[in-house]
Amino acid sequence: MKKKYKRKAMMLLVLVTCVGALVFFWDKLFVADTGMTTPTEITYTFDTAVIDKGLVRIVNTTSAYTNVGSGVVVSFDEDYTYIITNAHVLDEVGSIEVTNGSFMAAATVVELSRNTVLDIIVLKVAKTDYLVPVKISTDYKVSDLVVTVGYPNGEYSVKAGLITAITDVRINSSAKIDYGSSGSGLFNTQMELVGLNKGMIVDTNNQWLSTISIKSHDILTYLMGLGINAVL
Repeated sequence: MKKKYKRKAMMLLVLVTCVGALVFFWDKLFVADTGMTTPTEITYTFDTAVIDKGLVRIVNTTSAYTNVGSGVVVSFDEDYTYIITNAHVLDEVGSIEVTNGSFMAAATVVELSRNTVLDIIVLKVAKTDYLVPVKISTDYKVSDLVVTVGYPNGEYSVKAGLITAITDVRINSSAKIDYGSSGSGLFNTQMELVGLNKGMIVDTNNQWLSTISIKSHDILTYLMGLGINAVL
């Protein structure tokens, strides 16, 4: 009987020790995990100069309202330069203007390019050497370092983070966007486009929690369907 009680006492001691250790380290584990996806703690320096001519600000003016967003230059041919943005930026197509620094041009919607399910639309402006298409990559995975680049509220913005999830239809990341970032780019460390930012997940106070992006795979498939060759 004494051996039996001794064995139970030892088991209880081990259990108490394990619980105590878990309580002691829980806060440290939680903080470490949170730190992995906190954009403000990402210190990597991104060389955005290589894509500065591949991002534009978009202003869509209708008779009732004005929508602003961002766009990414993806291709060109002998006549036009092509730009992608979110379809919801142009839910009612009005007078569309794209700008980049001192560059300004009127844009039109590419025929049959609207896709509200995918939330992507293609614009075209008269061929210009000022705008330079970005490269597109389909090589990405969870935990990759990424950066959002665009023009929320008309101001050039660069925010770093990590890819936190990949589903069949989207990429989630901790690279923050703000209102007006619709159609901005999600780039890897080589400044290759891996996603087109379409929205965000917010809390009950309307505070940003996560960025949602259209996957580069879907972007390329869509462009190919329109006969537009992107830069890879």
